[in-house]
Amino acid sequence: MSRFLIEEYETVNVDVLRANREQVFVIELTFDGQVCSGTNCVLAEPNACGIPVRKTIVQDTHVPFTDQDAERDTLLQALRKLYKLASGRKLRMPKSGIGAGPYGLAVHSPRIHHDLCQIFANLFGYQQPSDAVAHAYPDTSSNVAYHHQLFTEVCVSGGVYMAHLVAEKHELTMERLEEHCLIAGRELDAQRKLFPLHLPIYRWARGE
Repeated sequence: MSRFLIEEYETVNVDVLRANREQVFVIELTFDGQVCSGTNCVLAEPNACGIPVRKTIVQDTHVPFTDQDAERDTLLQALRKLYKLASGRKLRMPKSGIGAGPYGLAVHSPRIHHDLCQIFANLFGYQQPSDAVAHAYPDTSSNVAYHHQLFTEVCVSGGVYMAHLVAEKHELTMERLEEHCLIAGRELDAQRKLFPLHLPIYRWARGE
């Protein structure tokens, strides 16, 4: 029998945390300690527990995990902390689950996602919502999230001069990688979210 009484929440902030001290709220984090949705001030509350599910956030662009051992170890450490903190208390989980969405674990880090779901089920008695258990993209060549993933990886991996490593990782030709980056760059430009970090990659993809 589970030691945890689990309820979902839609939003959380400092006021909610302080009004419910007897409850522990799970907060999605990045590998480098940023809150994925909301403000970092919630982490100062003793009944907030962060679980890393993204690598980082660069200029509002989420960089997904890539099934690396260091990412998995950090996640497992956070789950151990959560187990100790929440034992005997009500546990509040995000309504969408943990690590959901187009930059989520199921798509980009299936090994980590499997371990997460197994630990939640066996130790916490918690089943991830069906929406959180995403399947692989049926056609990554036309998927918007995939374009942005590749664009972001080129940005944070050393820029144009290291783009060939991103292409090799995803088994793409350089020409195909340029096409993906061009699509992502155009969308960012249209949304007025094309920042200085992005410009060299966008210009390269445009052949400038």
